[in-house]
Amino acid sequence: MRRLTIAFAGISKALAALRLELEQYGHVAGDEAVDLLIEDGSQPVPAHRCEAPRISLRLGVGPVAECGLPALQLRSYDNARHLLATLDLAAHPSGNGQCLRQQAIAVLTEWVALQVSGFSRDPEHFREGATANDWPEKELQALDALAFVHHLNRTTDETLLQQAEVPLIEQLQASLQAFASQTALNLSGREVTYRQLQARALVIQHQLYPLLKTSETVPVVGVCLEKSVDLYASMLAVLGCGAVYLPLAPDHPTRRQRLMLENAGASVLLHGEAH
Repeated sequence: MRRLTIAFAGISKALAALRLELEQYGHVAGDEAVDLLIEDGSQPVPAHRCEAPRISLRLGVGPVAECGLPALQLRSYDNARHLLATLDLAAHPSGNGQCLRQQAIAVLTEWVALQVSGFSRDPEHFREGATANDWPEKELQALDALAFVHHLNRTTDETLLQQAEVPLIEQLQASLQAFASQTALNLSGREVTYRQLQARALVIQHQLYPLLKTSETVPVVGVCLEKSVDLYASMLAVLGCGAVYLPLAPDHPTRRQRLMLENAGASVLLHGEAH
């Protein structure tokens, strides 16, 4: 088997995984003296690569099964759009799209690696043909969207969709009020209720808000506190001000903390007396 210089065109995570796999086989990625081009349909093929031997990877998406996921067909084409090979994948029985995506990428990398190995031994390897089914075809990047599909996701439930529109801080405040008398924190034997935590958060929020209201962008607030009531109350206060919370570890060097604050564009730092 000869070592190939392979050009890759595409941005899908599956193609990135394939590239790493082929490097383990001893092949190298490069743009000069290319032996093979592998692309996933997410980017145009460079004009000067159009005549190079090619593997174009696509995804056939079948009907949705009872588990809530589709069956898949992996397809590879040459540069003349002749179908080289196909591989069928059943819908993952768990109904978890992330599991199906991971399985598909693992199978894809091994499947294509075998095709590349065959080509490295015999340039005529890709002359063998195949037949695809009639499922709609998508770019390989469609695999990435499967990570967010699950049969328990009720994305058409109007009630849940309305709840999802409620800002996080409003949901938190509602929970704080609903469970006001229950224990929120237990710090070294000291119990703090949700009512007490919310009261402390409001005190910090009222002091913090005037420092942020002149910001033209979403403000960033650094919080550098030991584990305490003030730490958790400060988190709530920052969110209550509509700001972004930037956690800083108190035991980190001051210079490192300063760089993190500068890089994040933080406008305020909440800290203990040690600072």
